[in-house]
Amino acid sequence: MDALQTQRFDLMVTDITMPDITGDEVLAAAKRVNPQMPVIVITAHPAEITNRRMYELGADDILLKPFDVTDFISVVERHLTARD
Repeated sequence: MDALQTQRFDLMVTDITMPDITGDEVLAAAKRVNPQMPVIVITAHPAEITNRRMYELGADDILLKPFDVTDFISVVERHLTARD
């Protein structure tokens, strides 16, 4: 969270469930600091209400764990390419 205040990022990947902070909090903070930065949320919990909340907060994509690394790379490349 501190790095969001002092550094520029082209893209963020965050999990929904983490110790000490939630993915909701990280996503909201990231979008406040840089609304154009793509944020990819990963989760092991495919609850529709959770996914809807993440999109409402500004998530650009949601990946369900476990995911294939090639799918992850494709999503990251798509968002980084869209910025060019």
